[in-house]
Amino acid sequence: MDTTHDISALLEENRTLKNQIMTLQETQDHCIRTEKLASVGRLSAGIAHEINNPVGFVSSNSTTLTGYINRINEILAMYRKGIDRDIIAKREKTLKIDFIIEDIGNLLMENIEGLARITNIISNLKKFSRNDNGSEYMNADLNEAIRSVLVISKNETKYYADIKTDLGDIGMIYCNISELNQVILNLIINAVQALKELDRENLGQITIRTYKDSDWIYCEIADDGPGIPNQIKSKIFDPFYTTKEVGVGTGLGLSICHDIVVTKHKGRITLDSEVGKGTVFTIVLPRYKDGTNE
Repeated sequence: MDTTHDISALLEENRTLKNQIMTLQETQDHCIRTEKLASVGRLSAGIAHEINNPVGFVSSNSTTLTGYINRINEILAMYRKGIDRDIIAKREKTLKIDFIIEDIGNLLMENIEGLARITNIISNLKKFSRNDNGSEYMNADLNEAIRSVLVISKNETKYYADIKTDLGDIGMIYCNISELNQVILNLIINAVQALKELDRENLGQITIRTYKDSDWIYCEIADDGPGIPNQIKSKIFDPFYTTKEVGVGTGLGLSICHDIVVTKHKGRITLDSEVGKGTVFTIVLPRYKDGTNE
C-alpha cells in the first residue's frame, strides 16, 4: 500500500512539475512577444520618419508630374487642332517642354526608388514583428536577419552611430529567426544608447561581424562606447537589472537575449568590455539542431 501511495505521489508531483514548466514556458514566450512589441513601439516614430521621407518626395514629384502632363496635353491639343507649327514651337518654349520631357524620366526614377524604399522598410518590419510560434524552428539566414534589423532601426542608429558590417559566409542556421531578430535588435539598441551617453560631436562606431567554425556560428556586435564597469558585468543578464534611467529600459532586454540564445538555441552569449574603450557582445549558436552535428 505504501509503495502504491508513493508512486501516486510521484506521479502527482510529476504532473505538477510539468504544469509549472508549461506555465513558465508560456510566461517566457509572453515576455518575448511583449518585449518585441515594446521594441517596435520604441522604433515606431523612427520607422514612420523613414517612410515619410520617400512618401513626401513621391507626393511632391507626383504633383509636379501632374503639372507636366497638363502642359504636354496642351501642346498635343494644339497639334490636333492643326495650329501653325511656329506658334506651337513658341508655346513649347514658353512651357519648357524640352526640359519637361527630360525631367519626367528623373522624377519617375525617384518615385520608383522611393516606393522601393517604403516596400523594403515594410517588408523588413513584417519579418521582425511577425508572431511566430515558439516551436517554429527552421533553417534561416542570420545575415539576412541582421540586414532586416538594421533597416528598421536605421532612424534610431543613424544620428549616433556609423554601422559597419562584416558578414561572413556562414550559411543557414537552424533557429527561430524571429526570436534571434529580437536579440540582434536589443543588442544594437543597447549599443546606440551607450553611445548616446557620451554626447560626442562625431558618430560612434558599431561593428557587426559574423563568422563560423566547424560547429558554431558567431555574431559579434561591438561598440566604441563607454564600456561596462567590472562590478556590474556579472549582473548584466539578470532579469530587471538596468543601468538606464526610469522609463528608458525595462531591464528585460538582455535577460531575454540570454534566454533566447542559451535556453532556446543551446548557444552562448558573452560579454567583453573595457571602460572607456567599448563593449563586444558575442552570440554563439550551434550550426546544427540542438547543438549536435545532426
